[in-house]
Formats: sequence, structure tokens, C-alpha cells
Amino acid sequence: MKDSPAHLYRRFRYHVGPEPDPAAADRWAAARLDGEEWALFASMTVRDRVHSVAVARRVEQVLAGGDQPGGDGHTAGEGHAAGGGARKDTTDGWQVRAGLLHDAGKALAPLGTTGRVVASLAEGTVAGDWLERRATDRTGAPRRRGPMVAMGAYLTYTELGAQRLEAIGSHPMVAAWAREHHWSPERWTVPQSAGAVLAECDEEL
Repeated sequence: MKDSPAHLYRRFRYHVGPEPDPAAADRWAAARLDGEEWALFASMTVRDRVHSVAVARRVEQVLAGGDQPGGDGHTAGEGHAAGGGARKDTTDGWQVRAGLLHDAGKALAPLGTTGRVVASLAEGTVAGDWLERRATDRTGAPRRRGPMVAMGAYLTYTELGAQRLEAIGSHPMVAAWAREHHWSPERWTVPQSAGAVLAECDEEL
């Protein structure tokens, strides 16, 4: 689950700042997701939803040829999709949905900012390994209750999110990116060019 230190710092500052208004972000996402994907997105925290929409909007902008990652980009406010509307079924549609759902596994790890910080500090340690084992039962199914379970789920949210997306029938690349977005590029199963856009848009926000 490792993020770069710079990304972790930006995300920490974002999470301790004023909570954003999700209304515009939710409307934007609702135009691009439906059914169980929308329900999963809607179960994420306000901050995670707004962040994911900001990432997906940048992805859509880059795919439309309007900019490149590393530019100023959009915020998660009002706006319209390139081409005027939702693009659920187009060639590039999975990349936009991947941007929206890459952090969906966090919905399965109900932690506040402090819990996320503690879990992140434990990652890669014996304690972190123990927490990860607490996230699932012997069958591999997610456990349901308890702060230790939630921290373990947070440390494994990429896999949990990918499994949930696979279970609801999401595009294979959407599920793959939820699993792989913290992996090094040589391990990606998503196309390299698509992964590069998604990773850079996420890293800069």
C-alpha cells in the first residue's frame, strides 16, 4: 500500500483540513458510475470521494488531450465531461472509472485520520503484518468489526477493493488498477500508458 512520502504528506494535510462539500463531486461521479459501482463509491468517506473525483477529472482531461499530468488540473467542483457527457462505455471509460474507484477498498476500512496514520506507521513491521492478518478470516473473507480489523483492512484496502470490484462485475482493468495502483510499473497488468496517466494524476493530487 506504500505511497510516496510527498503524497502521504499532501493526503495528511487534506484529511486534517476543512471537510469539502461533496455535492458537485458526487454529481460528477454519478454521471459516470451506476449500479453497484456507484453504491461502492458512495460508501466511501467524503474526503475519499472528493479526492477520487479530482483524480478522475484529471484523467478525463488528459485523455481528451487537454493537458498532461503535472499541470494545474481541475478541482473536484462543477464542470462537464470532455465531449459533453458520461463515457461509461467508451474505450477510455474504464480509465475514468478506475480513477473514481482506485481507493474504493478504503470503504471497507472505516478509520478516521488518526487510525489511518497509526496503520500507515505500522506498515512493513511485525505489528503491520499482524494487522493485515486480522483483516480477513481463514476463508479470506473480510472480517466485520473492531479497530484492529479496520486497521488491517486499511493496510490491505487495495486487494479488498479489487476483490469487491471483481465481485460486482467491474471492468477487469478497473479492478486491476484498484489492486495495482501502489505497485511499481513493471508489475502492472494494466497497459503501461494507461497506468502512467492514472498514477501521475493520483500522485499530483
